[in-house]
Amino acid sequence: MVAWNSVAPDPDLFWRFFARLKATARSLQQWSSRVINNITTQLGVARELIARFDAAQDFRPLTPAEVWLRRELKCKYLGLASPERSIAWQRIRLCWLKEGEASAAFPKIHASHRAGKNNIFDLTVDGHHVSGDENLAQAAFDHFSSILGGQDARGFTVDLDAMHHRSFDLSELEAPFSPDEIREAIKKLPSGKAPGLDGFSTEFLCSCWDVIKHDLCDVFDKLYALNGRAFQRLNEALITLIRKRPDTASMFDYQPISLIHLIGKLFTKVLSLRLAPRLGEMVSSNQSAFIAGRSVHVNFILVQQTARQLHRLGLPRALLKLDIARAFDSVSWPFLLQVLEHLGFGPHWREWISILISTASTRVMINGTPGPPIAHHQGLWQGDPVSPMLFTLAIDVLKSLLQHVVTTGTIRRHTEQQAASSVSLFADDVVIFCHPDPSELSAVSGILDFFGSVSDIRTNFAKCLAAPVPASQLQPIIDKLLRKLATWKAALLSRGELLALVRQVLTAMPVHILLAMSLSPPILKKTGISLRVRWLWLSASDSSRPWSHLQPPTDPEALQFFRASTSWILGNGTSCRFWTDKWMQGRSIQELAPSLVALVLNRSRRSRTIAAALLDRTWIRDIHGSPGPEAMLQYVDLWRRLQSVALTTEPDIIRWKWTEDGEYSAASCYDALFIGSTASEHWRIVWKTGAPLSVKFFTYLASINRCWTADRLSRRGLPHKLAYVLCS
Repeated sequence: MVAWNSVAPDPDLFWRFFARLKATARSLQQWSSRVINNITTQLGVARELIARFDAAQDFRPLTPAEVWLRRELKCKYLGLASPERSIAWQRIRLCWLKEGEASAAFPKIHASHRAGKNNIFDLTVDGHHVSGDENLAQAAFDHFSSILGGQDARGFTVDLDAMHHRSFDLSELEAPFSPDEIREAIKKLPSGKAPGLDGFSTEFLCSCWDVIKHDLCDVFDKLYALNGRAFQRLNEALITLIRKRPDTASMFDYQPISLIHLIGKLFTKVLSLRLAPRLGEMVSSNQSAFIAGRSVHVNFILVQQTARQLHRLGLPRALLKLDIARAFDSVSWPFLLQVLEHLGFGPHWREWISILISTASTRVMINGTPGPPIAHHQGLWQGDPVSPMLFTLAIDVLKSLLQHVVTTGTIRRHTEQQAASSVSLFADDVVIFCHPDPSELSAVSGILDFFGSVSDIRTNFAKCLAAPVPASQLQPIIDKLLRKLATWKAALLSRGELLALVRQVLTAMPVHILLAMSLSPPILKKTGISLRVRWLWLSASDSSRPWSHLQPPTDPEALQFFRASTSWILGNGTSCRFWTDKWMQGRSIQELAPSLVALVLNRSRRSRTIAAALLDRTWIRDIHGSPGPEAMLQYVDLWRRLQSVALTTEPDIIRWKWTEDGEYSAASCYDALFIGSTASEHWRIVWKTGAPLSVKFFTYLASINRCWTADRLSRRGLPHKLAYVLCS
């Protein structure tokens, strides 16, 4: 508080906040150098003195002064040991491994490995070899200046009123900022992240809220008044470069990571929290990135099942996987503001976005040294919360443009049943299905060129893929899992630590595959069923999904479990399947008349709705072949039952029998798979204690007699001691 209030009040609220942050940072650095500087040396000196006092105590009693000094040294040692461990664990940045569960050498070796991996010693620029920190900094400055500092003139504009979404009432997004709203945004900022140029993280805002609250609210009030003058002091970013691959040669082989100023990040967080509840209705259902309630699995299912449908129908089609060149860094600001105005964003919101993007500047850090500032003239940051949402709004115009040209006949539908060409978008990952005709591929290329001229979001055709749908390959997932467990890591981790790595990291990596594919190992079967049943539920209960017209991924066991776990309340009959769903007094026609249903074609059995079946008694024409006596009796019984069926104007309702509210949940599905089984709670004694993980793992091995005791060694003919010191 003393350091914060040491700066005199200034009329410029942005400058005042910037100066107080700087004064606080300087004071904290002085305290750190005075108290925690050379912490390793201090620990070594304290350890040596304590050892000498302990050695002297074996031969003579210590004097009162020596006793006091020894006690003070021990307190000092314990006080410095904790921050030393915390610093080491902050450097390794392994969230899956808890402090105290790894060997003492592991954090130091891993931190040294990270530091050496991120150092840049030389680069190749335009065919010339560049080395030295000054030359490397200049090369990085020139590279990012050409991306962020350049601006291409717009050759075209697009009439969004003719082909994009309608406008929305977004007036609530422009309400004044309140202290409670700012405080809530601070709580939702991620913790433990690397700071920007200001040197402060989210933890500073949380712990010092009472001190900085007044000044922070003044900053937001000035922004609400649309006064962005001098905001560039609080809107700086730092780019750190991470290797994409081991054999890096040019600047393109590094992944830039933006570390944004704390105030710029907080302001964009407030804007993103306002925009998030309304974003889903402004973006097409084919786009699922950065939208609450949507996930990448939707896009995976859309592409996978569209490809399967085309294979099943025998239709030759091409899959286009687009590569968007520098997607976030190349968005045209005039195009972005045009999209925001078309969608109904008010003048305050558009001016806030203009302040954020026009006052932004970036420094590139090379080997720990920031370079000169780069003023932005295009593009969006990738480190603030609102930029991904703005990019989603911008690239969604491409979906509307492709749908518009399909409607006008420039590009044909990829199937007769489809209203538009199938497009899947997840941020800058775009997949398009189209006819493999040269004329249509040329038309798609022209549309992408036009969209790039309008928005500066250009397609890198050299890296695009145009090919038949490839078969699913699991080998890349396996290779990625193996790379996560390097040899040197395995040598330094105990069994308990390896267990933590497997549970927290390796088991999470194939989750996306398990959600959409049926894998063969029996050990994955029950987990896979509970996840794949989810797609059957969404397909039946939510027709707004972009893949709802496709057959969801399933297998016979998951399908049988889904049908046994659901029932229908009949309404207008447009969602419920006539032959297979349970809509007739809790039973399906497949259960009531199995011999009759066996005469129905699979295509009609899967797709025929109740409304379509009852119209002109279409269900009778679904029956093919000669029915036997049993099938005839079932036919007459079904005819009699259908006489009392009456449809209404209400939609059909599907209910899940394993929850009270009738809504599906993966947990209830998983629990239902184990109904009738017995469970033991003895595992809690081992795994739910407060002991370190390595101790828990040793206890587990001892409980199943897997420790290498003398009797086990003897049974296997291995050398062992005949007696141990602690054994009687």
